[in-house]
Amino acid sequence: MKKRKFVILIFGIILLAATLFIGIGIVLNNMSKPQYIYSKVIDIYKNKLDTYKKTSNDINLKDKYSIKGTIDFDLDSEYYKKSTKEVDKQVLNLINNLNKSDINFLIQKNESKDTGYIELTQKIANEDIIDAKYYISDSTKYYFVKGIVDTYINDGGCNYFESINENSTEKDNIDYLYNFIIDSIKNNLKK
Repeated sequence: MKKRKFVILIFGIILLAATLFIGIGIVLNNMSKPQYIYSKVIDIYKNKLDTYKKTSNDINLKDKYSIKGTIDFDLDSEYYKKSTKEVDKQVLNLINNLNKSDINFLIQKNESKDTGYIELTQKIANEDIIDAKYYISDSTKYYFVKGIVDTYINDGGCNYFESINENSTEKDNIDYLYNFIIDSIKNNLKK
């Protein structure tokens, strides 16, 4: 009788240990997937960006403003440098081109006149890569892309200025877009 209880106890311990090891294996397998790792990296960078994000409550973006700036990249990858695959060489070229890029942006808004303007330019060695402009005036939006169109194209109605009020401020829209983009990047990573 004692021998039978001992065998059942040993069998139970072995079954419990096997279940525990299988569970740990499943968790570690999921944690080693690139999607999980990239998701954690994005979370880390999001937390760092949150400390620099300047959309605090004391900033008034409602009236008239102009924001001008540049975007600089300092990317590097040992993996792509060492790889001999053609696809990886293309990615390395993209990384090098982004590092060499001169990217400038201009954002202007005048709420009293219901006008808004966004300009984005990218150059590599003084060669235009992107020269795009987006303009809102009198509830109509226009766009211009150098090299594709010669003049501004009327893109129809735009209710941007009508949508800004006490309940939905521009800061709320910026915060929403920021969180939406971060979540979208995390959710759309390839497995």
